[in-house]
Amino acid sequence: MAVGNITDADAVIILTVENLYPSGVQIQGFSTDTAWTAGDATIAEARMGVDGKLSAGYTPAPRTLNLSLEASSPSLEVMRNIIETSQMTKGVFSCSMQITIPAQNKEYTLSNGVLQTGHDLSDGKKVLDPSQFTFIFESSKSASI
Repeated sequence: MAVGNITDADAVIILTVENLYPSGVQIQGFSTDTAWTAGDATIAEARMGVDGKLSAGYTPAPRTLNLSLEASSPSLEVMRNIIETSQMTKGVFSCSMQITIPAQNKEYTLSNGVLQTGHDLSDGKKVLDPSQFTFIFESSKSASI
């Protein structure tokens, strides 16, 4: 009986940022407990009429992805650069992300997004805490690898 592979130790995330990292940069130095979390996909809007009948419809909704990086992550500099450049230019930069997860034989492509929030200063505790960064994307697609 084969054991199912559920590791994310060999997963790869490539972040592409228009005008800053157009060739893409590999994200490294993920948090120990959580490398990333993906927000739920909202598929439908539903409501119940006063007569007890349900009505529902598909509505497009953005997808969120949260990255968690250790305080020693070399990718923190990438995130800080996006934040500081956005603040300096008073603008946002279009992002895409490619997540390859060999254990699932899947590749996920998140397109037309922006860095929405970032915790670029690690909390100082017994040891420095990981920092979280939230991206919001227009679309998410998966493909087999």
